[in-house]
Amino acid sequence: MWRSTQLMACLLLLCQHASSQSKIFGETEPVRMTSEGSDCRCKCIMRPLSKDACLRLRSGSVRVEDFYTVETVSSGSDCRCSCTAPPSSLNPCENEWKMEKLKKQAPELLKLQSMVDLLEGTLYSMDLLKVHSYINKVVSQMNTLEETIKTNLTRENEFVRDSMTSLTNQFKRYENYSNIMMSIKKEISSLSLQLLQKDSSDSKVQDTNNEKTKEAGKIPNKKPLAAKSPPKPPKEKVTKPKKEVVKHGKPVKPDPTARAKVVGHQPGVVRGITYYKASKNDEDEHRGGKILNCEGTLGSIEQPEKQHSYGRNEGAWMKDPLAKDSKIYVTNYYYGNNLVEFRNLENFKQGRWSNLFKLPYNWIGTGHVVYNGAFYYNRAFTKNIIKYDLRMRYVAAWMLLHDVVYEDTTPWKWRGHSDIDFGVDESGLWVIYPSVDYDYNQQELIVISKLDPGDLSLKKETTYRTGLKRNSYGNCFIICGVLYAVDVYNQKDGEVNYAYDTHTNTEAIPRLPFTNEFSYTTQIDYNPKEKVLYAWDNGHQMTYRVNFLDE
Repeated sequence: MWRSTQLMACLLLLCQHASSQSKIFGETEPVRMTSEGSDCRCKCIMRPLSKDACLRLRSGSVRVEDFYTVETVSSGSDCRCSCTAPPSSLNPCENEWKMEKLKKQAPELLKLQSMVDLLEGTLYSMDLLKVHSYINKVVSQMNTLEETIKTNLTRENEFVRDSMTSLTNQFKRYENYSNIMMSIKKEISSLSLQLLQKDSSDSKVQDTNNEKTKEAGKIPNKKPLAAKSPPKPPKEKVTKPKKEVVKHGKPVKPDPTARAKVVGHQPGVVRGITYYKASKNDEDEHRGGKILNCEGTLGSIEQPEKQHSYGRNEGAWMKDPLAKDSKIYVTNYYYGNNLVEFRNLENFKQGRWSNLFKLPYNWIGTGHVVYNGAFYYNRAFTKNIIKYDLRMRYVAAWMLLHDVVYEDTTPWKWRGHSDIDFGVDESGLWVIYPSVDYDYNQQELIVISKLDPGDLSLKKETTYRTGLKRNSYGNCFIICGVLYAVDVYNQKDGEVNYAYDTHTNTEAIPRLPFTNEFSYTTQIDYNPKEKVLYAWDNGHQMTYRVNFLDE
């Protein structure tokens, strides 16, 4: 107990020192925006310096493009906006310069800063953030449940009352239908009785007529009047067989007597039963948009098709392969916290977005994906990956990648900072990141690992260390459990010059031609539902159809 109290006291002291140290360093403050006027809409666009630019600025070798800006965009009839940002949020080297000054002036605070970094890493590795997100989820659900119970109780009562009235009306209709059926049955039975009686009377008449003809044959021909009277009964004889022939020869006519006679003579009626067999389309609809099976080995990639021109030079656009709809999700630029949703491709071309998600933590890079109703991304300037539920609008899972090599420079040979990349194929969700290979010359190699979409957990048996070196390729994607890498991103004519098969743990050089139409491809992602590659090339949204080898 005494040890635990000592540990808590040490943590409180370290937190106090951390707060004082943050006051000394000056944490990165957000961009502040002030607005005046009615019907005012303001937006701040920040263009920070890269690390290389601030190093050149410090060394004195400044280029023309080495500057940072904070732009203010306003709209409205009577609107005045202003945006201000501290230098620490625009210049990444600001804190380093302060660190060097602190090394010279107060080395003790430098040790304290290293201790704070270690504590922050341990806190991120703990499950406290997951617990916090779950607690927030439960609290929000309880609040919404309480509000719905309070506000919608009368509506539910009205709905129940309406449903009961509709049910009673249906029962009344069924009773009417049953009464009608009973009356029809009674009519049919009465008709059958009438027919039976008529048949018996007809047979009796035939018998009497036969007896009369026999008696008339015995009488001599002296009485002509008696011989002329009997021809009337034979007319009845001739007409009765004609009626019976009409009944049996033309059963198509809706003669009620004929139907009643059949019912009267037959004890039961066998009715046909119709069965419904679901087609393939119905089965696919019931499966809820399930991904198709793997087609096999990649054979070729077709020429790109331009779908739209939108946004800045860097960005990403994607679809959810498990969704039934055709929604498109866009992240414009390689840093931010906005995820824009479009209802379909036509609305995307018209610029009509249907939803805008403000994420609680900024994303960085262009390697994000949308999978099964959630947005998976890398939190800016950290080793953490986040799952954001788009339906509930909260952070559903959070995990720290311990062995990732994270720096300000990027492995994609462009300034997108995409150290951590996500991918989706027919088998599920993957994460791609660089790591140090301590067994082989300590080189930085690419690692691919299968992710659990629920809690972002990794398994050792589904984690693969490839032979692909960092900074040796442009972009990569996964198809059918095989990692493919394109050699260049900033040249028009490229090729897929590396492949790693996770099923056999083997490497290959496929040498498949790949065209970067606008010579600045910052994103390539595979959609297993459509068998199409989605790419962002210098502000143009492109698609590539893929062909598989016939096995």
